[in-house]
Amino acid sequence: MWGTVINAACVLAGGAAGLLKAPTPRAATQHWLKLACGAAALFVGFHVVWRNVNGPALAILKQLAIVFAALVLGRLTGRWLGLQRSLNQAGRFASAHLVDPAHARASSFHENFAAASVIFCLAPLALLGPILEGLGSDARPLVVKAAIDGLAAWSLGRSARWGVLAATFPLFCLQGTITLASQAAAPWLEARELAAPICTVAGLLVVFVSLMIFGLSRIQMADYFPSLLWAPMLTWLLA
Repeated sequence: MWGTVINAACVLAGGAAGLLKAPTPRAATQHWLKLACGAAALFVGFHVVWRNVNGPALAILKQLAIVFAALVLGRLTGRWLGLQRSLNQAGRFASAHLVDPAHARASSFHENFAAASVIFCLAPLALLGPILEGLGSDARPLVVKAAIDGLAAWSLGRSARWGVLAATFPLFCLQGTITLASQAAAPWLEARELAAPICTVAGLLVVFVSLMIFGLSRIQMADYFPSLLWAPMLTWLLA
C-alpha cells in the first residue's frame, strides 16, 4: 500500500500548493521532470520484465511468446469491448472542465472533483501500479505516478481548487483496493506460477506508458488491459 500512500500524499501536496497559488515550476523544469518520469518508467518497466522472465533459453522463449500472444489477444479484446473509447470519453469530460482555468473556476465543486478523479484514477498506472505492488511488492510504478500526479495537481489546484484535493479519496480507495486484492490473490497465483506472466505483461505496459510520457507514441493503453487476464490463462493452458 505504500505506493498508493505516496501517490495520495503527492496529490494532496500538489493540490495544496495550487490552492495556495504557489508558482508552478518553469516550463523548462517541467520538461526535464517529464523526461525524468519517462526514464524512470522505462527503467522500471524493463526491470520488472527482466525479473519475471527467467529459466533456460527455451523456457524464456516460451514465456515471451505467451506474453506477446496475451498482448495481441488483449488488444483485440479491448478494442471489441471499446475500453479506450470509453476512456477517451471520460478524458474529454475531464479536459472540458479542467484544461481551461476559466471553465474550471466556473465549474462546481462536484464537476471539478469528478474531472480530477478521472485524471488520477483512470491513468494506466492507476491499474498497473497497484497490481505490481500487490503481486511483486514493487511500488516504483506508483512512485512514478505520484510524481506525475503531484505536478498535475499543482497546476490544476490553482483553478479547480478543492475538487483536486477531494479526488485523493477515490484515488486512495481504488488503488488501495486493487493492491489489497492483488496481495490476497498472490499466494494462489504464485503456487500455480501465474503471477510472473501477469507481472511481465504489466512491466511491458509500463514501458508503453514511458513511450507516451516521452511523446513518442499514442498507444491505446486501455485496449491492452485484458492482456493481464490473457497472460495467466494462456500460461495455464500451455503449462
